[in-house]
Amino acid sequence: MTSPTTPNNSQATDAAFDTTLIYLLDAPKPSLNHLLATVHVPGSLLIQLHGEWYDMEKFVDVHPGGVTALRLAAGRDATALFESSHVFADKRKLDALLAKYRLSHEEVARRGIRTLESGLVRDNLAAAAAEMADKREKEVEKDKSEIKKQTMTQDVGKVGRIEEELFGEWTIGQNIDWTFDNEFRQVLLERVRNHFKAEAMRRGVSLIASTKATPAKWAIILFFGVFWISSTVMLVKGYYSMLVLCPLCSWLCGVNVFHDALHFALTTYPKFNEFCGALFPFFSSPFAWNHQHVVGHHVHTNMPYHDPDVAHGPAIRREHKAHRHEPIHSSQSSFKMIALHFVIGTWLGLGIGNDYKLVLSSSKSYNGFVPRMPVYTSELVQHVIVRTVYVLVTFTWPFFVFPAGTSVFKCLLFAIAPLIGFSILFMLNTQINHLTPSAMKYQSKDWTIHQIITAQNFGDPEKNDVAWWFHFIFSGGLCLQMEHHIFPTVNHCHLPAVAKILKATCKEYGVPYTRVNGYYQGMKEYIQHTHDMSIPPLMELKLKSPNSAPASAAAEPATVLKKSEISKTAAAALRQKNGRTSSVDLSTMLPLLEGLVAPVSVVASLVDGKKDS
Repeated sequence: MTSPTTPNNSQATDAAFDTTLIYLLDAPKPSLNHLLATVHVPGSLLIQLHGEWYDMEKFVDVHPGGVTALRLAAGRDATALFESSHVFADKRKLDALLAKYRLSHEEVARRGIRTLESGLVRDNLAAAAAEMADKREKEVEKDKSEIKKQTMTQDVGKVGRIEEELFGEWTIGQNIDWTFDNEFRQVLLERVRNHFKAEAMRRGVSLIASTKATPAKWAIILFFGVFWISSTVMLVKGYYSMLVLCPLCSWLCGVNVFHDALHFALTTYPKFNEFCGALFPFFSSPFAWNHQHVVGHHVHTNMPYHDPDVAHGPAIRREHKAHRHEPIHSSQSSFKMIALHFVIGTWLGLGIGNDYKLVLSSSKSYNGFVPRMPVYTSELVQHVIVRTVYVLVTFTWPFFVFPAGTSVFKCLLFAIAPLIGFSILFMLNTQINHLTPSAMKYQSKDWTIHQIITAQNFGDPEKNDVAWWFHFIFSGGLCLQMEHHIFPTVNHCHLPAVAKILKATCKEYGVPYTRVNGYYQGMKEYIQHTHDMSIPPLMELKLKSPNSAPASAAAEPATVLKKSEISKTAAAALRQKNGRTSSVDLSTMLPLLEGLVAPVSVVASLVDGKKDS
């Protein structure tokens, strides 16, 4: 492959994907390697918070949140991780504690301390800039400038403004100057704290313990755990019905344990959280998940060149408008491409591909956006051995367990079909949370506001009916995504109560609160977003009216689908331009949507498709 730092090969540049993305994903990074070898070495715990560096190595053994939480922050600007993980802590005590470990500016300069993310930037910035300034991008920029003048910012009630294209390629390697001190956040935190103080008093537990799994949540976990183990045993015995029921039971048990455990939200015991997270390797390895989800996605939600979740498979999918469009992306909203994405998402993507990139590739990062934390070589070797054994067992167990003479087809079916079923369930419950037109439109430097406007809830906790409880239990609480992002260490069983507080506070301060009534509408919006990203930017801009004034931010979620619709004539012209006749537009995707959701959501008929703003 042509070197990503070659600036004068225009033919290679035109043929390549987004060159910055390719560099981040695939290229060795000398600066990052230097930092990992000389500054952020294994065992070190240099952490940056609010612009100051702290050496927490002597604190690691007594950290209440455990060793892993601190190690994930090593070498990074961990301000957002710190703030979101300590919302119930006494700020004065935290400040007094941190002061003991603060490094002077002179010490930081002497030791050459800087973030691992700064090592992602190419050494030759001039060459990088020249490479990216190809003919196609210049053409797009000319038309785009007129649109940006009118759609760049919007007022958001009492909390300021939100913007389009606030973060991008120009912020790679930089600390994001998040703000955490606005009135909205302080009022919200105080109300949620008061809720849990009352809950702690009612249950006779500590404030922190009141935010973890309740006895009722443990009963649900035990219930689904029995079905998961039983279905796994029956799958091994060769029951064909388990090809469907085993991945379903695995999902229902796993989503209620794995996700909370790795957010330190299951119990107050860090080691037990880590143990529970390791019980479900079919989600992802905890090592990879912590980099992708906890460090990358939760801090930089929907930010191009920062959130690894918008760069899964960029060679065939485009998830963000900041990433360059290629001809292959024009067919990503077709049935076969969406089906492929859902079928391989976990076992091939998260389970093998991205784990390989994080551990074995020269990029030493997750999806090129999240640098690997400092680890010992022995830890990497152990990780590779464990994951290799898991993959081999997963794909070959029927050949050793089933009786001699069993057909190869049956062995392959029992090895792969459960993985496909689980992957579909995972994708159904995760893609509709952030990959939607409304969640992708705006960004904010206020971290709390950013988490709200880049997420979409589904299901209505205020109704407290069968439909709501189906969505809540089946998704493992993922349907309350805004609440989870602001309070990641709170167990999902508490989020319905938090949702009422957040929605009321958003209404009081004029912050958009986007919710759809269920899976059906959520999938419609996901397909809409996938379709929008399949359109070349130049054509998309020409189809929009440059004279149309933007709607208010509060009304945006209700109008976003109409604003992003493309006429059938334009879609046909697009397919003809790219030499494709089989691409499926949004209207023809509805039968697929109904077929995908109907077997899962028995309450789909209750969905009326309305949103809250």
